[in-house]
Amino acid sequence: MVLKNNTLYQYSGGGYSGNIWEWNFFFIDKDGKFHNIFSSGSAGITDFESAEELVKADGTIYAYCLDNEEDLAELVKETHAALVLGLVKWFEENQNNEVFAVCSDCDHKLFDSDEIHLEDTSFVCCDCHSSGVCDSCCEYVGTDNIHRAVSKIGGLADFSDEVLGKLAETLVAEIHHCEFCLESLARDIENRED
Repeated sequence: MVLKNNTLYQYSGGGYSGNIWEWNFFFIDKDGKFHNIFSSGSAGITDFESAEELVKADGTIYAYCLDNEEDLAELVKETHAALVLGLVKWFEENQNNEVFAVCSDCDHKLFDSDEIHLEDTSFVCCDCHSSGVCDSCCEYVGTDNIHRAVSKIGGLADFSDEVLGKLAETLVAEIHHCEFCLESLARDIENRED
């Protein structure tokens, strides 16, 4: 393998006592200039010459050409979301937005780190995040798990029509609720009737 311009490299860095490693990154820009994005431990690469040696040694290294959308999609798919978010931020600040994340709800490409919400191991854009947050518990549950109306979904199927009717009367139509909160509210109504 030979170092290529406009390519992001991901490799096994680290090398602390106990032989622990972690993913490190460097970037060769369009002009062939080396950029150390993140390096750690004795295996961290901090200069162009060390990067050339690593590539020639053919170790565990992944190359993502920023001109190739398939490479970028592979980076987003195969790399931990927190690392990708850090890369988006680094490129945003240093190289003019070449790396992106993809919203797990709407598949929209996200180039601005301030517009990306990290939920577990997924990226969510601002629009999907606001549509997927429960107004009762303030947790992100995804747009598919938010309900604006009371229906016999999931755990609510166990409640009587009377309880569900009272639940519907207590809710404001513009508020988004997750299934867990709707079940909890229905349980409270049911317990008050007993």
